[in-house]
Amino acid sequence: MPFQNRIEIMAPAGSFESLEAALQGGADSVYFGVGKLNMRSRATVNFSEEDLPEIVERCHEAGAKAYLTLNIIVYDEELEAVHALCDAARKAGVDAVIASDLAVISYARSIGLEVHMSVQANVCNMASVKFYAQYADVVVLARELTLAQIRHIIESIRKEGVKGPSGELLRVEIFAHGALCVAVSGKCHMSLAAYNSSANRGACFQNCRRAYRVTDAVESTSVKEIKRCENPNKKVTVALMDYGMKENIRRKLEKFGAEVIICPYDTTAEQIKALHVDGIMLSNGPGDPADNPEVIRNLQAMMQLGIPIFGICLGHQLLALANGFKTEKLKYGHRGANQPVKNLETGRVYISSQNHGYAVMSSSIDKAIAEEYFINVNDKTCEGIRYKNIPAFSVQFHPEACGGPCDTSFLFDRFFDMMKK
Repeated sequence: MPFQNRIEIMAPAGSFESLEAALQGGADSVYFGVGKLNMRSRATVNFSEEDLPEIVERCHEAGAKAYLTLNIIVYDEELEAVHALCDAARKAGVDAVIASDLAVISYARSIGLEVHMSVQANVCNMASVKFYAQYADVVVLARELTLAQIRHIIESIRKEGVKGPSGELLRVEIFAHGALCVAVSGKCHMSLAAYNSSANRGACFQNCRRAYRVTDAVESTSVKEIKRCENPNKKVTVALMDYGMKENIRRKLEKFGAEVIICPYDTTAEQIKALHVDGIMLSNGPGDPADNPEVIRNLQAMMQLGIPIFGICLGHQLLALANGFKTEKLKYGHRGANQPVKNLETGRVYISSQNHGYAVMSSSIDKAIAEEYFINVNDKTCEGIRYKNIPAFSVQFHPEACGGPCDTSFLFDRFFDMMKK
């Protein structure tokens, strides 16, 4: 069969709401875990074995494939549960099992389940590709590979006619968006990232054993002086508070017709007032939001100016603290460009880009002055707030979307509408 250049877009799902969001978004296939036998085993929300038939039915009705991730390291005492889950997956009509442990692969093949080699197998070269082609029709390449290395492997598969058990040319899967783990079992990349000295080459600095605390994170990433970015298509003027901002926030504001004035993290309310701006954007940034008491005091003063405010990520958290709410450190954090969030006003679910380790505590929000706007579908944490006492709203995710989905760019429309009033 000739090699086909068809791209299959995959999306993860950890709940029926996120599954539905992936299918509505046009995913060609969805991968998901069940119980404790996958890399999402500690997630707050996860599927159960009893959910398998409904998952498969929903996917197939939408014309998508359903892939079960069974990609952890498996111990002897777990083999019985692995076999039972594979049997249930086959009965439910799951299209393939994503695995890296040979015990899982061997059993799945023995009962006729298609196997995809997980990224946990760290497939980095053609020799490994050929080895795993004995068992799998799809190989997920290691996330550390360059585009040139990926191209070489794909071209070699075509040239050498490497086929999987189905008799078709081996297919290749790569990660386009998502979290890049620091470590996978014993294959740790922390030392390489911090000191350019690889543990996988016998040169680990063991920096994971050292205590640390991030200090002055916002100050160290913020601009030092006020900077005006002229825009010939200016409709409004926006003060962009730089707490470690992503450049695409500025680009997005300019695209909507704003002349942006980038302001250091410690810019005061008096300075903002003197700039005669129509709106204030609070940017993303690093670290614990509660470590910024000066910023919080300045925001409390800015709130009295009556100028529309839009906060993103850290800006969302800082605005909440300025209103007397509380934040908390998440156990694992939210990373990647595939996080589902739900608009509590409309009930619609959006796919968002996120990168944060802290969240506003929903229980701390004073309903007399604010209300939750968005929540995370997976763990129900606060993803957005609308304020009643001031012209302001904020979101935990990144609607400027670079890289990532553009589902929530309408929030910039809302901000600009507020500035026109």
